[in-house]
Amino acid sequence: MSTQFLDCASFSVNYDIRGLVTVTYSIIHQSHMPTGISSSISAGGQTFTGYVMSRTTTPISGSTWYETVVTLIATTD
Repeated sequence: MSTQFLDCASFSVNYDIRGLVTVTYSIIHQSHMPTGISSSISAGGQTFTGYVMSRTTTPISGSTWYETVVTLIATTD
């Protein structure tokens, strides 16, 4: 199991007029690929469920850590 955590400062939620939600967040992790990217995430008392539209993994300069930025298109429960 790799060490990883959600970078709370990167968490962003945007609603559109049709009720769809774009959720963007970063996972900081030690292995090249993070574990646990799913189509559902809970924050602020809301659960957002949908589809992972993109994820981009890049190394963090000067360290052995990586950052993965995930974009989820979802609705709220």
